[in-house]
Formats: sequence, structure tokens, C-alpha cells
Amino acid sequence: MSSSRESFEGGVFHSSIPGGRSGARVSIARGELIADTIGEPNQRFSIPLTQCKLDLGGASGRMVFCRTDDGTLTIFCED
Repeated sequence: MSSSRESFEGGVFHSSIPGGRSGARVSIARGELIADTIGEPNQRFSIPLTQCKLDLGGASGRMVFCRTDDGTLTIFCED
């Protein structure tokens, strides 16, 4: 098994991010959806896959949103 993981361009919404939103590299590892923010400050956010609430939306209808139950964290990318 390779130790590398594929990542995708996406983003994250969270109150600790200046402006509430940041671009991110999104990946899946160890049973979690992970978002590493781009730019300063670098932050890592994750949602266990078992707790991910999925929605499809956005202007294109091709955005995939994974939200926590309480809605405090959203990780997203295009399909």
C-alpha cells in the first residue's frame, strides 16, 4: 500500500478561518475527510466519514459538501 494520498482542490467553511472560508486541498485518509487550508494561517480540518452529511449543490450543481451534524464545519469540492 502506498503512503501517498490523492488530493483535490476544494475548500472549507469554519468560524476559526478569517472570513469564514478558505481554499483547501481535500483528501481522504484514516477514515476521515481532511481539508488542509491554502495560505496563511495553514490549518487542518477533518470530519470522520461516518459523521459526514453529504449534499450536492453550488451554482453548477456539481459541488459536493460534507457537513458536520451541528453545521459548524463544511468541507467541499467539485465532483
